[in-house]
Amino acid sequence: MSKVTGEKFLEKFMGIDDPISKLIVIHLYCEKAVNKLIEVKGKRSEKVLQWKSSDYHPLKKANFVTQIYFVYNMGWIEEGLYNNLFLLNSWRNIYSHNIDVDLDKMNYDFDMLGNEFSFQDKKDIKANAEIIAVVTIAALHNCLLQQHKLNY
Repeated sequence: MSKVTGEKFLEKFMGIDDPISKLIVIHLYCEKAVNKLIEVKGKRSEKVLQWKSSDYHPLKKANFVTQIYFVYNMGWIEEGLYNNLFLLNSWRNIYSHNIDVDLDKMNYDFDMLGNEFSFQDKKDIKANAEIIAVVTIAALHNCLLQQHKLNY
């Protein structure tokens, strides 16, 4: 992630008190990164690009779960990161469609991806949102920068 994108993320994320809003911001920045990965690494037919616009990429229009499934199956991200992105998307969908979420039924099985973080209280969404953000955004950023040489 570029310095500007990182600063924008931190400014937005730290300026939000509501944990659900924090999760949505995390999701949006992860989605931006996954879209960049697909845009740069995905193959496109030159012939089709003549018929369509030069920025045509059908996977960029796919839903997030399809996009992460694709980048995982292409070997562009590791399984733990894929699982975290999948759970993050599940949480976003749950919160988007149910205001009265039963926190006892949420899946909290996020992978700490080798980090020393852990959930003190699985029901403390506010604190956990920050842990999930640090672990997931950092892992995705490192994957794009180190493995794919992308600075988005």
